[in-house]
Amino acid sequence: MKKVAVICLCIIIFFFVSPAFGKDELGYIIWHHHMYEVSDERITVEDIEHEVGFIESNQDSNIYPIGTILYKVKGIDEHEELAISDESYYRRAHYVKDVAQTSESIFYIIMPYIFLFVLICLYVVREEYKHILLSSTRDD
Repeated sequence: MKKVAVICLCIIIFFFVSPAFGKDELGYIIWHHHMYEVSDERITVEDIEHEVGFIESNQDSNIYPIGTILYKVKGIDEHEELAISDESYYRRAHYVKDVAQTSESIFYIIMPYIFLFVLICLYVVREEYKHILLSSTRDD
């Protein structure tokens, strides 16, 4: 019964600590160390001011391919909101937070998985140690 409780607790911790938990299907983009969450709100060509950049690597977005163009929205600072081309229309991408350089942010993405792995390993070692201790006391 204790094993089931520990495994359930580990699974719960895993989902609450995991950065992917609850992410929007529309994804995110990273541009100039700023993370933007793409919304389902579409905007027209008239709302687009000019091109500001594009997605340069697979780490800059979880959905959009390399080369997807990013645009400045008229009347809004590009650090607050961008537009992203999505097939035949544009979507708004709202600023979420500043992010570290991409190579550093990978550490924060995998950290919950490492934490869960260490917890499981500690539990298994503890159970094995208890088993060895109990069997050695029975032999005496």
